[in-house]
Amino acid sequence: MNFVSPYSSIALLILILFSEPVARAQLFEKKKDNYYIIEHLEENKKDKTYGFTSSNPVKVGKHESFGGNYNEQTYFRLLRDTRGDTIIFKRVGTCCAYKSANGFLGNASLNQYEITYHDKDGKTKSRLVYISHYDYEEPKVLYGFIRI
Repeated sequence: MNFVSPYSSIALLILILFSEPVARAQLFEKKKDNYYIIEHLEENKKDKTYGFTSSNPVKVGKHESFGGNYNEQTYFRLLRDTRGDTIIFKRVGTCCAYKSANGFLGNASLNQYEITYHDKDGKTKSRLVYISHYDYEEPKVLYGFIRI
């Protein structure tokens, strides 16, 4: 008679649940049908409009497990103000429809985030950032900010 302990089944289930995200992360480190995991940000010392205009948004692509919002939040968590402090970010809206093969019926839109940070003098500032989770380009640091 084969007897399977209920504890064995639970242990197997836990193993499957916790190992799956690791396997997915390894599988989707780079592009696969526009799915990405953002692990770092590229330097940006020249492009002052990057992310700050709707015509030059940050493009973070999708993440299979958590959706595009996951990549948007990951982007902001990797960003630091000039003092090295984390920034505060909140989504404030959607705007700016554009054509994209990755969007619904060939159309996509940008999400708008308000970021709050400290300038080099320690003063609190806010800016609006435009970001897309439909398309992907290697994400860069916003001009005037640093990365982890």
